[in-house]
Amino acid sequence: MKKFYFIKRISYKEYIMATVGILLGIGGVAFISFLSDQPLMIAPFGASAVLLFGAPLSPFAQPRNFFGSYIVSGLIAITCVIILGDEWYVAPIAVTLAILAMMATDTIHPPGGATALLVALQGTDDYLFIINPVAIGLLILFISAVLSSRIFRGIREYPLSKKRNKIPPLVLASSSPRRKELLEKNNIEFRIEVSNVLENHPLMEPEELVKELSFRKAKEVYERFPKEIILGADTVVSIDGNILEKPVDEADSYNMISALSGRAHQVYTGVTIYSKDRNVTFVEKTDVYVKKLSEEEIRNYIKTGEGKDKAGSYAIQGEFNKYIEKYVGDFDNVVGLPTGRLIKELSLL
Repeated sequence: MKKFYFIKRISYKEYIMATVGILLGIGGVAFISFLSDQPLMIAPFGASAVLLFGAPLSPFAQPRNFFGSYIVSGLIAITCVIILGDEWYVAPIAVTLAILAMMATDTIHPPGGATALLVALQGTDDYLFIINPVAIGLLILFISAVLSSRIFRGIREYPLSKKRNKIPPLVLASSSPRRKELLEKNNIEFRIEVSNVLENHPLMEPEELVKELSFRKAKEVYERFPKEIILGADTVVSIDGNILEKPVDEADSYNMISALSGRAHQVYTGVTIYSKDRNVTFVEKTDVYVKKLSEEEIRNYIKTGEGKDKAGSYAIQGEFNKYIEKYVGDFDNVVGLPTGRLIKELSLL
């Protein structure tokens, strides 16, 4: 069966909001292009639409990054063409300088880099290009994003206010290298202070258990660092309501993976954000469907040693990924931290 993924659960209102924004934005760009016989860089703007309408909470989607990246990249590339001429080597030079400039000016917006490449390949040497088509296309997309946000007020805010856009530094109450990697991947500033709470699993429902443990971890670290914002988390794998912990040996690992083979199971992560101003605890669930595995496949995977320190005895981000038929929910949740929901909650602090 073909593998397919659902990154996270999204409400139907968010889908409708994105659809309206995309139709307005890309439709407006395409219509103006048709009337003026001047292509408004459909490819880069299409890529920008992914951020503005698909991930409007992303820092890369915010106005400074959105407008700044295109303008900085365009100006640099046009200057390169004027100075160096219409040569093949202008493209790599222009794109390199554009990316460095975006880094220096804090205007990173990946599709904006395509502007420099487009300008260099076309040999554009007129600064009016920044006005038409660049500025016109930017305004159409930005107005569409703002309008869709206002029409569906309360669903997803765009643009984020400065207060909400900045995610404060955190203290991670965990030594998990996977959670560390996920926070780093999302450019969230943090330091680690490991909780002293024992991760025992009493007879509780998985959802309630991860909430309880994440809260206890965050609270214990907060008592040591009361001026900080503490992030606590706990993840469990559950099948038929039974919690699968870390395997004690290879035989235990074999039994766990055999139980998961050919079936669906659930991964729950409880997250607590604990601070003097606001405390919030939430749970995310991801349904994971595992292919039917042969005894040889199970034993070969165990030999990799990848799952020996992981709940359920597997790592979805590693070799075991090829045995995943599909999953419904947040992929990062299975790794150890539901980053999509986490970023939303942190933006409210």
